[in-house]
Amino acid sequence: MATPELKRTIELLFEIGSLRRVQRSHLQNLGKTEDSVLDHSFRVAIIGYALATLEHCDATKVLKMCLWHDLAEARTGDQNWVHKRYVKSLPDKAVRDQFKNTPFQKEAIVLMKEYKARKTREAIIAKDADILEEVLQLKEYADQGNKEAERWIPYNIKPLKTSVAKTLAQLALKSDIHGWWWQGRLK
Repeated sequence: MATPELKRTIELLFEIGSLRRVQRSHLQNLGKTEDSVLDHSFRVAIIGYALATLEHCDATKVLKMCLWHDLAEARTGDQNWVHKRYVKSLPDKAVRDQFKNTPFQKEAIVLMKEYKARKTREAIIAKDADILEEVLQLKEYADQGNKEAERWIPYNIKPLKTSVAKTLAQLALKSDIHGWWWQGRLK
């Protein structure tokens, strides 16, 4: 028998799926890009787990923050820093409404508040994962000929806080985005 809690959970899971159709706001300035908020969130989660492991902190907590960090955008859309100056958005309300009556409601709301405050190591690492994912994506676009993406890279590296994230960003800029492919092909 489906309980109200299970019904809300399945609704949330479908809502998360809708993020594959929410395009990232940088499309406006970078031209044709192929990434969605869901694409971004997946790689942020993997990066967050890697950073947390390298920084020796609670990787599970960071992973949850990363998975949920842009979930509100299913309701608010993805707004860049210019949009946020002119459009009022209620991401905190969206998160409360999204997780309402789910079995992890309290945990999700607490973790999203912590993420937003950026005062704990885990929240700082989760934000670094979000930023680092953008750096990797911009490097990929730049290497594929998008000159505008190249201009954005320095502005995205600057806010990184952890030494590991800063090192990975610098390493990414010096790396061949297809190096992993050629290494596998040459073996």
